[in-house]
Amino acid sequence: MSNFIRLGKNTIVGENPMGMHSHSHWELTVCLEGNGVETTEQGDVLFEEGTVIIHPPQRKHANRSIGYSYTCIAIHFIDYPYSNTMSVYKDAGHNPISNLAGIIFKEYIFKQGNWQSRCDVLLSVLIDCINTYNLKISPNRYVEAVKNLFADNISDPYLNLEQTAESIGISKMHLYRLFMQYLECSPMHYLMRLRIDKAVDLLYMTDMTIREIAKRVGIVDACYFSRIFKKFMSFSPLEYRQKHHR
Repeated sequence: MSNFIRLGKNTIVGENPMGMHSHSHWELTVCLEGNGVETTEQGDVLFEEGTVIIHPPQRKHANRSIGYSYTCIAIHFIDYPYSNTMSVYKDAGHNPISNLAGIIFKEYIFKQGNWQSRCDVLLSVLIDCINTYNLKISPNRYVEAVKNLFADNISDPYLNLEQTAESIGISKMHLYRLFMQYLECSPMHYLMRLRIDKAVDLLYMTDMTIREIAKRVGIVDACYFSRIFKKFMSFSPLEYRQKHHR
């Protein structure tokens, strides 16, 4: 049974003319450019380029632009296996979710051959990317503070749970529980995902050696870096570069 239902691409200036509305199915919205506010029954969510918002069925929401306008792709589908609540994510550094949404949009518009099946397969890959990269945006100020700290100090190989928790004034167990509650992963798993995501960008965009990239993302041992990279990406760094280097 196909999961994909339909898709729309819109540029909104000011208030969305649909107003407060809901759907009988899931909706995944990817912001391609601009800024806006999503109003939900739980409160307002700010979004920008690369923000992904997933709404469950029958949950009312509305949106408006901040500044002049925003452009988004909205994908409607039947089942989302990873959550039963509204979730907000940030696309990974190499924009896999935005890129996949763009490809699905083209398949939907041109409708060549077995386009419905291709849309369904691409949607499955997009949903898997969201679950794999797990870049969920949290409303918790401690979690967001740690995410910013990790991003600003990604090349520091000595980042650890205890010192990180101490720097924001809470216990390491409290920080661990917050990450599990809001992001469904541990702080150190999130940090390693961030390191690997940055490494992917460097492998694609630069000619740096594997050892240089490992050091840039805070992993001193290049052999350990290669093992962890393969665990996350299913390819070694060298294999990934051979397949994807620009």
